[in-house]
Amino acid sequence: MRIIQSVGWREIRHIVYKEHEKRFLSNDSSLVESNTRAPVFFWGNNKNIIVEAIHRHIDALFGKNAEYKLESRNYLPTFAQFTETELTMEHTNDSSSIGEYFSEMPVQKHVLIRYGDLLSLPLNSKFYNIQVLEIQFCYWMATELLSNFSGRVACLTYGICKESSAIVRFLKRWKHEKSFPTLETFALHIKWSSFEHEMIKKEIGIKSYPDSIILSNANQSLPPEKNPGFFLRTFFDFEVSTYIVRDDGIIADLLIDEDSMFFSVKKCAEKQMVERGYNP
Repeated sequence: MRIIQSVGWREIRHIVYKEHEKRFLSNDSSLVESNTRAPVFFWGNNKNIIVEAIHRHIDALFGKNAEYKLESRNYLPTFAQFTETELTMEHTNDSSSIGEYFSEMPVQKHVLIRYGDLLSLPLNSKFYNIQVLEIQFCYWMATELLSNFSGRVACLTYGICKESSAIVRFLKRWKHEKSFPTLETFALHIKWSSFEHEMIKKEIGIKSYPDSIILSNANQSLPPEKNPGFFLRTFFDFEVSTYIVRDDGIIADLLIDEDSMFFSVKKCAEKQMVERGYNP
């Protein structure tokens, strides 16, 4: 509480609960990340009672005036105020407890996960409804997300796509069935694959942008990076020169090669894009 008082509690708008090693902490206000952002550190075996007690006091102070985020490895307190979560998965993690965490929490606005290949979740999990999902080392989870993700943005690295069918099915559902109504961007860096990207391009009907169109960088379609230490944006620093057209005329950037599958819905129809002479 002394740290909160030292920066002026009325100004704080973001509170981050961080699982941390006690030996790395110092007892001064330099721990505060900014005048509007304050951390709450927790560690040890008795964190349940302590963190819950602290949270009651913090909630009484800030209530709905602040946004809350959890950064954790093992401990998953289900405080309804959390709207963002950052997890570093470990082999000791119980995947079922993580599934329970997301089922009990409100649908998260933003989730970052390191080592997402350790996740095993039911298809009806609220995890797939996360608005912005970023996973480092997603591996086999990539195929599950291609089929089930219903949020706005997914940014995944080190994915494994063994078959072409998962990508073809994903693209056809968007193109013909008007599935994924809220999806804006699906960025997948591929570590290993055996799919035929040239075959996919022909089957989906990928087109090249006219020379008159200024191409956009893939990173422009992704939200600002929450944790640069995840190095997710470095995999999507390229221009997208091709696109597909939905049955109603709406276009989406689409790049498919041996390293990436990048898909991002644009805010115009193909006819408007050609008439305006630029890619909005």
